[in-house]
Amino acid sequence: MKFPLTDDDDDLNRPRISISGAQVKMLLSIDDGGCPLQPMGTTPSTHILKPDMVRPELKIWASAANETIIMRAAQLCGMPTARVSYQPIVRACLVERYDRSVKTDGTLRRLWQADFCQLSGLPSDTKYEADGGPTFKECFDLLSRHTVMPAYDQRNLLRWLVFNLAVGNNDSHAKNLSILSGPDGLRLAPFYDLMSTRVYNGLGPHFAFSVGGEFNPGKVEKKHLLVLAESLSIAPKYLLKIAADTIDRVIAAVPLAVEEVLPHLSNSEKVLAERLQLKILGIAKKMQNRLVS
Repeated sequence: MKFPLTDDDDDLNRPRISISGAQVKMLLSIDDGGCPLQPMGTTPSTHILKPDMVRPELKIWASAANETIIMRAAQLCGMPTARVSYQPIVRACLVERYDRSVKTDGTLRRLWQADFCQLSGLPSDTKYEADGGPTFKECFDLLSRHTVMPAYDQRNLLRWLVFNLAVGNNDSHAKNLSILSGPDGLRLAPFYDLMSTRVYNGLGPHFAFSVGGEFNPGKVEKKHLLVLAESLSIAPKYLLKIAADTIDRVIAAVPLAVEEVLPHLSNSEKVLAERLQLKILGIAKKMQNRLVS
């Protein structure tokens, strides 16, 4: 079921952080000694280096520190997440590729993966539900058709949804979800491209998916999760328990992630990290109150 947007039409014209050319990425191969190399020809890369986004028309700053903190928080929450580290010399988030495996001769091979837009037969720029992209239910159902452990992967997808609501990541669209081919078959890929967009002013206020008919993340409450549970044919208590547990984990994990990354940041980046922590704790605690009221 597609839900219409209900807020003012002016909000639809506000920019999203995920647009073509918003961020330059560099592919790297890092050897056993930690030396970065530029892969040539068909050589597989091992890492992706993501420096700060450059958006002159918007006040987006320290996005690499933002992404590193949110990705680490997701890991600390126990979610399957690509491994990251912050590289202060180049002010970039270094992401270790999960779609690689080591062959018996020590060389790397690429693992097949496809994002949820590809699996839905949609072009890559149709990734937001409001633009005709997949709904959360359609993403949820893709797992039951494609993965060898659908119940386990669907549980992690529900945790991903609540996590993004709690950390203020409105850019959690279908293209940031993938199916990965592993030794045991197709599985939900580790999560990637996680950051808090609500810490920046001027971006569109809508969440990438409707949650029980609500696109405004600040208005999602218990009744919307009950509608979502019904649409997914899962027990409401099950979803509410996942939501409560995930929010608790976010509240505990974000300060730890900030503490871990903070020593590597410049003074201006430290300001962003501190604002990020305050913003997320405010969002998560308000969401926590709405779910129990």
